[in-house]
Amino acid sequence: MPYPLVVPKSNLHGLAQSGVSVWSDQISKTMLDSGELARRIEDDAVTGVTSNPTIFAGAIVGSDDYSSQLQD
Repeated sequence: MPYPLVVPKSNLHGLAQSGVSVWSDQISKTMLDSGELARRIEDDAVTGVTSNPTIFAGAIVGSDDYSSQLQD
């Protein structure tokens, strides 16, 4: 008996079903607080996130997201 065809939710879900790990190359406090990361996990099959010191420094300097933590 053949396996049923599973239609991917999106092209990224299709990649994930094929064994590709879908990662986001950015992360921010706003992305976490707003639910954007959760949306990407659900809608875009994101399974991980990455950043680097330059990106993280840009997030700190380029927004007010971390102001209260920095003042503390």
